[in-house]
Amino acid sequence: MKKIVCLIGCFLLILGVVSVNSEVKNPDTFVLADIGSVETIDPAKCYDTAGSGKIWTVYETLVFFDGPHTGKYAPILATKVPTVENGGISADGKTYTFNIRKGVKFQEGGDLTPEDVAYSLKRAMILDPAGGPMWMLLEALTGEGNTHKDGAVIPGIFEKIDKAVEVKGDNVVLHLPKPYPPLLGILSYSASAILDKEWAMANGCWDGNIANAAKYNKPDEGKEPLRTIANGTGPYKLRLWETSKQIVFERFDGYWGPKGQIKTGIVKYVPEHSTRMLMLKAGDADRVHVGKTFINEVESMKGLAIEKVPQLAVTGALFCQKIDPTEQPPACSGSNQ
Repeated sequence: MKKIVCLIGCFLLILGVVSVNSEVKNPDTFVLADIGSVETIDPAKCYDTAGSGKIWTVYETLVFFDGPHTGKYAPILATKVPTVENGGISADGKTYTFNIRKGVKFQEGGDLTPEDVAYSLKRAMILDPAGGPMWMLLEALTGEGNTHKDGAVIPGIFEKIDKAVEVKGDNVVLHLPKPYPPLLGILSYSASAILDKEWAMANGCWDGNIANAAKYNKPDEGKEPLRTIANGTGPYKLRLWETSKQIVFERFDGYWGPKGQIKTGIVKYVPEHSTRMLMLKAGDADRVHVGKTFINEVESMKGLAIEKVPQLAVTGALFCQKIDPTEQPPACSGSNQ
């Protein structure tokens, strides 16, 4: 089978499958050798691409980005993307109505309901762990970017959360304090993943009573209840997680949509570049991370077909602005004084 390599944005990732003259070692298994170590797969806490990729494999959101577009959306657990034209968004832009898809199963056997959707969004905002992503949804639905201010819970914040998300028959209705155009993008993010309400509560999440919300707010670092377990509606379910070693996913045959074409997906944590290259050459990895400085090396490898595809990325250089000019200049400044 021909080995294929895909350069993402010409410098970040390499996608490969076995060498030209070798057989596929595990045709029903896809192996990714990556450098990203995952700290949590609790949607309310995860705030990095390494974790979000794993969450999107297991969980689903109401809507998601439509292909490469960041301003166009496709319905996932909602039956349609709300717009002003179809009546899903009110004329004043402050009410969004999502009709929830029927016949969807969670990987542990539960049925998706509008109550699951409402609970998931409320639970994530109530948890609001330090350093997490929930400021986005909180800002959109409550007008506050946090559940705390000056070290204390903002009075009435949990009641605002409760009133912002409402179940009406087969629909979930979001009430915004003011129009918030980025909302659909926020609902596409992994932090807005939908959980099974009963399963989540059985595993230590918010009990569903808004009067008890404070007990579940701001858990200690690493103590979020869904840090290492998952139960979503996505095409693959979590089978194994060995911290800083590998995460194994298995196809969910009860998935409501098109079934996964590969039975098993394995993400291996391989920080050494040389090891990843050996895995690629030997056919032990189907996709590996390649740093920018090693692109020429990979392009010169025999038996590879290179495909360049666009990528949305940001590269920045950050500098400390708090410099005391009266102190001795750093060695790199060029000054000997």
